[in-house]
Amino acid sequence: MIVRRPLALGFAILAVTLTAAFAADLLGELGFTEQAARERIFQAFVDGSVSPGGNIAVFKGAAPDKRVLFVKAVTTFARTFAQTDRFKKMYADYREANKPDAASGESKGFDELMTAQAKEFEQSIAGMKEVMKTLPPEQQKEMQQQIDQMRKEMAAQAKNSEMKAAYGEMAKAESAENAADLKRRLKEWDTEYPPSADQLIANRLREFLDETKDVDYGAKLVAQYGKMRFANAPYEQKSSEWKMCFRAGKEATEAARAFAAEWLKELQAKGLR
Repeated sequence: MIVRRPLALGFAILAVTLTAAFAADLLGELGFTEQAARERIFQAFVDGSVSPGGNIAVFKGAAPDKRVLFVKAVTTFARTFAQTDRFKKMYADYREANKPDAASGESKGFDELMTAQAKEFEQSIAGMKEVMKTLPPEQQKEMQQQIDQMRKEMAAQAKNSEMKAAYGEMAKAESAENAADLKRRLKEWDTEYPPSADQLIANRLREFLDETKDVDYGAKLVAQYGKMRFANAPYEQKSSEWKMCFRAGKEATEAARAFAAEWLKELQAKGLR
């Protein structure tokens, strides 16, 4: 099963770590190159999460209006990059690389299984014969009799029609299970990584808007166990992205939400879900 974190902070947290190409001064302040910005944005979309980086203190120390400026620069940069052929090619390659393979360990036919077992058996016998050379003649004879008996049993097993039929049923059931598992994993993959890069973006924007719709910017913090925690205990169970949104502040987050809503509306106008 594919597991990922929602793009909860979305572009608000991107504002902490990235900047747009046309805002070189902000880029320098935040400590990221244009290439690093592209990489962060791409990972944000495909992974559905962003790890803060760069000079976060710059964002945290900025006034609300400056934070909004960071957000607008970043979201504009993100949308511009996401519309390029480069982004689409990166996504297509990433999607294909993460496509589930056919279930490993596909069932072998009975005859194929017997042949493989016989090969392994003969390899073991070769080792046993090396040991036999070091034994007294009488013990060598006993060991050879054991080997001969094992060969007869294997030959009989290979000709056992009941065993062959039972194995066939077992292999059939296993193949069906593998096929069902592959179908399930392909469905999850296609949902997580839709064929269209624009659909991926629409999905992430919707996740961001859903995750950030109820951030309580006025929530109180209290010192507890050496850390600042929410006075409202249930908030401690919120996602890390929700908490980062809270720290980013209402102005920055709402600026990101407005941008995301507008972008999503444009994508939906194209017929995307």
